[in-house]
Amino acid sequence: MKRFNPASPLFLSIAAIAIYVSLLGFYAVYLNHLYYSKYSPFYDSMSYLNQLAIVMHTSNSQGFLAGIGQAAIGGTVFFPWFEAALLGVFCSPARADAIFIQLPLVFAQSFSAFFYFRLITNYSAKLSLIFSFVLVSYTAIFFYNGGLSDFRMDLSQALSIGSALAFFVIARHTQKLRFWILFSVMLSVSFLVRATTPVYALLIFGPIFLLDLFGGQKSYLKLLKPYLLALAIVIGLTIWFFILNFDYLHYYYFIWNDDANASLPISESVKHLRFLFKNNIGIPFVILGMGVFLFQLFLNFNFKHSTVNWVMLYGGVVPVAFLILFGTAINPYVSMASVPGLLMFFLGPFENSRSKKPLDKVIIFFSILAIAVNILNGYKKHLDINSEWIASGDGISKITTAIQSDMQRSSRKHATFEMTFIGGLDSVAILNSLIYDQGFTVSINNIVAKNNLSLQALQPSGLANHREWLDLPGDKPEDKLTYLVNEANQNANYLILPEDGTKLIQHHAITPYEFQFRDMLINTGNFERVSEPIKISNAETISIYKNKLK
Repeated sequence: MKRFNPASPLFLSIAAIAIYVSLLGFYAVYLNHLYYSKYSPFYDSMSYLNQLAIVMHTSNSQGFLAGIGQAAIGGTVFFPWFEAALLGVFCSPARADAIFIQLPLVFAQSFSAFFYFRLITNYSAKLSLIFSFVLVSYTAIFFYNGGLSDFRMDLSQALSIGSALAFFVIARHTQKLRFWILFSVMLSVSFLVRATTPVYALLIFGPIFLLDLFGGQKSYLKLLKPYLLALAIVIGLTIWFFILNFDYLHYYYFIWNDDANASLPISESVKHLRFLFKNNIGIPFVILGMGVFLFQLFLNFNFKHSTVNWVMLYGGVVPVAFLILFGTAINPYVSMASVPGLLMFFLGPFENSRSKKPLDKVIIFFSILAIAVNILNGYKKHLDINSEWIASGDGISKITTAIQSDMQRSSRKHATFEMTFIGGLDSVAILNSLIYDQGFTVSINNIVAKNNLSLQALQPSGLANHREWLDLPGDKPEDKLTYLVNEANQNANYLILPEDGTKLIQHHAITPYEFQFRDMLINTGNFERVSEPIKISNAETISIYKNKLK
């Protein structure tokens, strides 16, 4: 039995990965504070952050199992809420918790990449370590929207599926049980991080399994055993989630979700590639990856022991190819799932690569330089954000202060509020600020409370989503607006209405009728203005109205 040696290159490398990931976490917390010192929350992270707070509060007040129960049903993700239920036993929600929840996946990606470069490409421990840092330092990691300092599931999906892919390549190459188990666990995590991952997994690992089964030299039974083990682990860890949430997942992805059902022509959907290479991998790592790839191609072109690692390339191509071929709507984040596989391939394109150790130092230098550029760019991106659709933190503070002041004047202990439009600000963003900036506790049904004062955010159907708009009662737009007006009259204590000149997001269902909707509400005579116009961004100015009947 080998004695444990804390000075071994393997142990030191793992320790270095843990230290680097911790430093990334602290830097992300700093960037998070930098952003929220000026700006308000935004989609999709504010919804995830609100759910994080609900799960943590439930776990803290009712116990861990109650938190798990809150997390398990009615969503497209589970794993982050499992972590939140654990955290909630010990602490109250804070935005930094969303960063700490992502760090195990960051570590898993770096850890698995280290072993990929060490065992598959046969790089030195130092070069493998630096490349493992690269795998968790690409441009998207440091972006204010969708990066580590934010809280979207796209990054968590990329990290978990990237880890699973690395462990799969290692397991398939070495046939060691521990790597098959690590692959299975990380693939299960990726399923529970985002419910769309099984589609990618089937398209990536299914064809490789068939090629191994019908093109390999091994007996069927010997080849089947590790795959069947992996399948059993994944099914055992994840099938319950898909059974419990089947109806919701079907509705969300196949009926409600405009992006998933956009069916863009390839001439449009090919724009995913621009976001993949420019926004997610980033120019510094595109240059680094191409340079290392060409260098390795030169070294290994006639080297008979080097084999192209096509599995890693295929695993990196599948997600973005799926997005393009199925015409999903363009957004900057969904192609992130392709980043780890492509980076690992271009940095390590050959199995058992030849190398020239003096040149390793040059590669290490430029890798560190590229990482440093991304880190510094991350600071700049959080400092000055050029987006008219992000409200200022000061604007949200003025809204909540105006509502609470009027409640105190009216001796009101509980109130509901509703926004009648969707822009850079909505009810969920205001709720988020009350929770994380003003210390309100949150429970289900979007209710927050503090010092015997409670507020509930109302979210009327049909404002943003076209499917929900069509489902509203009435055949004509005027009929649907009348329904929304009656609903607001009955349920809302306060309305947040746009002022003339407010610029609206064009693709939302309510946008063509927004000012007509506003005027219909005011013309009922049931609402009176209780605030001066509040500028919340360069695009939006609002006023607050109180329902005189409630």
